[in-house]
Amino acid sequence: MDSKEINFIKESTEKSSRDLLKQTIIVGASAAFAKEGIRNVKMDDIAASLGMSKRTLYEIFKDKEELLTECILYRKGLFQKSMESVYHNSKNVLEVFMIAYEKSMQMYHSTNNLFFEDMKKYPRIHQMIHQSRADDYKNSVELLQKGVEQGYFRDDVNFEIINLLLHAQLDALMDMSNKFSFTAICDSIMFTFIRGISTELGAKELDKFIEKYRSKSTDVSDKIK
Repeated sequence: MDSKEINFIKESTEKSSRDLLKQTIIVGASAAFAKEGIRNVKMDDIAASLGMSKRTLYEIFKDKEELLTECILYRKGLFQKSMESVYHNSKNVLEVFMIAYEKSMQMYHSTNNLFFEDMKKYPRIHQMIHQSRADDYKNSVELLQKGVEQGYFRDDVNFEIINLLLHAQLDALMDMSNKFSFTAICDSIMFTFIRGISTELGAKELDKFIEKYRSKSTDVSDKIK
């Protein structure tokens, strides 16, 4: 084995170890941010909880904002991966939308509201999230159109406009969170939206989902009245 091969193996091993360390930090930091909020979790806290020095942490992530960005991308990736399985195994598009919503609410239930409040202090990350949503608009509209073909959604709806209105309402969520619970607002927005675009067949399926969804809820105040 010559020196080039030895160096290649050494570099590959070092890269693999660094990638593993980076992933470990992202997973640990994601859990901490979700539980305590962003501002309440210091880089020192993350390093200590993972049994590493702050210097090592800063060798992987230059600052807290870079780490937070990676945490958000990590959570988004997990959600997208789980939804790929849902899409391929669901009976119809309406079911895809409802399961996606249920999974989102499960994630939000386990996230401290401080996390969303603190997010406002990071405009670049806030913009990244908005851009990510914009990239998802096309796929959402295509799914809604497929729901028309399946008979679950009405055919007299401009889904591009409706989709934008839905996300505008969700974006305004934070301004209402002091008066109503996060999930109560989401429930009202999403279920009203789906009911409004549904055919009779779609409405029946939605009612079945809501009944099942309510039965799983552990927070009575979050249920739709």
